[in-house]
Amino acid sequence: MEIREVTSKELAPTLEAILDRQQLTAGFPQEEATSLAFGLYQEDRLVGGLLAKITMETAHINLLAIDENLRGQD
Repeated sequence: MEIREVTSKELAPTLEAILDRQQLTAGFPQEEATSLAFGLYQEDRLVGGLLAKITMETAHINLLAIDENLRGQD
């Protein structure tokens, strides 16, 4: 075996299939993941946001970012 760098687009289908089989074996109901996308706007300009998925009552944040000029403010 060896570890190789791959793209997430290439890797995701295989990992999702493995996890689906594990969930079925463990007796968990198979649920579709709900995708979330929230944008943070300052007036009409998109300055940050969050991408996440919810599966089986668990949220997984994929990306979270905010413009560096807005960080550390109240």
